[in-house]
Amino acid sequence: MMMKIALMLVPVIMVAACAPVDPGFNIGDRSCRAMEGRLVANRLAKQCSQVAISRVACTPARSCQDLRAEVDRGCAAIPPGARHPRFCPVKPR
Repeated sequence: MMMKIALMLVPVIMVAACAPVDPGFNIGDRSCRAMEGRLVANRLAKQCSQVAISRVACTPARSCQDLRAEVDRGCAAIPPGARHPRFCPVKPR
């Protein structure tokens, strides 16, 4: 019985082993670039660097969730009526 199961798994293992590997993706990588792609990651990192209080945190190597949180915090810190980037929601005066 075990031998039958093992033989059934051989094609699955071979297909997984032969699958193309993206050289920019690491299975343990949870960076924004790996999870959502280079364009999204770069856009979020740029937005983050425009409004975030801590600029060192704004890299595509961080998770998209972290970058979005930094953007949200930075946008929230802009006083009502002040100039703000288009990606920040407008606050009433």
